[in-house]
Amino acid sequence: MSDGATWQRETMQRKDARSPKGYVRLLCFSLLLLTGCSSQPRVVSGIQCVTPAQNASSPLVTPTYDASGTTVEPTVLDFPNSWHGFRYWMVASPFPNGDANFENPSIFVSQDGTQWSVPHGLTNPVVLPTQGILADGTVAYDATDDELWLYYLNDINDASGTTHEHLLRTESKNGVNWTKPRDLLQGLYNPLTSPSVVNVGGIYFLWNVVVGASGCGSSSTTVVYRTSTDGLHWSAPQPTNLSVPNYIVWHLNVTRIPGTNQLLIANTAYPAASKSCGDTILFFGTSFDGITWSNPQIMLNLGPKGQWDERTIYRSSFLYDDTQSLLRIWYSADGPLGWHVGYSQTSCTTANQSLTP
Repeated sequence: MSDGATWQRETMQRKDARSPKGYVRLLCFSLLLLTGCSSQPRVVSGIQCVTPAQNASSPLVTPTYDASGTTVEPTVLDFPNSWHGFRYWMVASPFPNGDANFENPSIFVSQDGTQWSVPHGLTNPVVLPTQGILADGTVAYDATDDELWLYYLNDINDASGTTHEHLLRTESKNGVNWTKPRDLLQGLYNPLTSPSVVNVGGIYFLWNVVVGASGCGSSSTTVVYRTSTDGLHWSAPQPTNLSVPNYIVWHLNVTRIPGTNQLLIANTAYPAASKSCGDTILFFGTSFDGITWSNPQIMLNLGPKGQWDERTIYRSSFLYDDTQSLLRIWYSADGPLGWHVGYSQTSCTTANQSLTP
């Protein structure tokens, strides 16, 4: 993002960033980059993957700060040319016996995506709550400043039991030393669940699930998006079309496919009849604008009886490997061994698609 055209575009975007009209222009920029914003159909390269993928036979080993080895809700970044000595960087949180008091975002690194360690000099967790509990950590990379941005939630219940939810961000230029967190967004009754941030053509998109006061037993949820030029100041939320027939969308993670204009979403959902986020499975969807998503396909079902992932398939992370035409999947799940992260993959193909504006 160092060429003159990009600099001019970003300068104009930042001047507009705080106004409603500015956010409209930002969205138009992003749609132009993704779809061409033409009145004529545009041929674009799209991805199709074999679904469902196979469940992992065993979970990965993660050295958590609480020594439980349990982890939940991974987000994985891939640096093919390495970043501070490692190809893969992951944020995940311990979740021993489902105890949310330990769900504090932690950083892990790997060269192959399966053998994980803590980067030298870092003591996990990256952050601890001053009150309430933390949840739903996710990480994004900012190429302009060459740093990681860690977003996470802080849920605080007041005396009446009402949940006040905050979205915070901390940054690091080496994955070890992190800045003082900043409080970015706030709301009542779980309006920011499972945030995911991706840079799309110089504009940051934030997706999350609006859950409501019923929490894990919600009978309906809505997936919304916001836009930003700096990842700090966000537009008002707008709805997407993402839904799963006969299911309730619970958690999500979005990534962009290298070399294409397509986005992938890993979203978990539970059967509407069950009314429990403990019954989620993993779905797969695609989008060219981050707003309109394809019909979801099941990516991972529950593991066989007795397997480590037999009870719940939870928040997950997709990465597309274009060198091998593979969708790589890191997913958290619950079963007889408690909460862990497993690894799976499935083959994909890219083909030209006609995109109607």
